[in-house]
Amino acid sequence: MLAALLVASQVLYVANTTTFGCTSTEEVAKLQQIRAGRQAFQKELIEQVFEGQCVEITKGKVVEGAIEPSDSSILRVDRTIEPPGFVAPAHDFDKLKPGNGSKDGSK
Repeated sequence: MLAALLVASQVLYVANTTTFGCTSTEEVAKLQQIRAGRQAFQKELIEQVFEGQCVEITKGKVVEGAIEPSDSSILRVDRTIEPPGFVAPAHDFDKLKPGNGSKDGSK
C-alpha cells in the first residue's frame, strides 16, 4: 500500500540548473553549505561522485520526483529507476505541468 502511494506521488520535475543528487540528506546539506565557493564545491562533488555517493544532474534533465515528507527542501529523484533514488535540493527543480511537459513554476 505504501509503495503504491509513493509511486502515485511521483511527478516529473526539470532541473533549472546543473545540480546534484546524493544518497543521504547529510551529503546534500554538506554540499549546500559550500555551494557558494565554486572550487570547493566542485572538488567535493567530484569526490562524492567518484565514491558513488552523489550524481550530477544536468540542467534541463527531467526526473521523477517527490518532495520528502520530513523536509520540503529535499526532492527524492529517480526512486523507481535507481532505488532508493537520490535526494536533491528541491529549489533546483521546477515541476512540469501534466500533459504538455512545460514548467508550471510551482515546486
